[in-house]
Amino acid sequence: MVLFQRSHLIRVLASSILKVLSAVGVAGVIVWFSSARINAITASIIQQRKIAAISSHRAEATAKLRTDFKTVENTSSALQGALISPEDSLLYLAYLESIAAQSTMTQKVRFGSPVPVPGMKMPISTLDYTIELSGTHQTLQKYLSLLETGRYYSSVNSLSLNSSTDSGWDGVSNIVLSGKLYVSE
Repeated sequence: MVLFQRSHLIRVLASSILKVLSAVGVAGVIVWFSSARINAITASIIQQRKIAAISSHRAEATAKLRTDFKTVENTSSALQGALISPEDSLLYLAYLESIAAQSTMTQKVRFGSPVPVPGMKMPISTLDYTIELSGTHQTLQKYLSLLETGRYYSSVNSLSLNSSTDSGWDGVSNIVLSGKLYVSE
């Protein structure tokens, strides 16, 4: 009887151990499949976050490009408005006479011939000009300030000032200003 009980006990134990090992194996398989699924979901979430971040950056970049394009568009319009035709250089001459009067200076203006500017997307030329002015250094400062803030696209290439030694800077000086007026072709 002891034998029967012992073999019965071994069978029961073996059966129980087998059930436990089977349960552990099934649990291991379930854990493995679950972890694989969790890893796939995690990878998908990470990828979605990256896509969301990229989309956000693209949206910001697109908004910035729209703003920059409006700025360029406005600048282009302003540039077109600042460029006059060579035939309308009398408008610039009238402007120069206006700022000379505001600055209480006398002036004499000469224009050269239009010279095309190579390599520009817009057809642009330059008109060289020379202005002979007569006034004090204070009136010259006002004249240059008004010239700088004008709506015409021009540049000053050189400026020379001659004053008498008797009165120095406070007296009337002779000024020669050379520059370029940018015009549309």
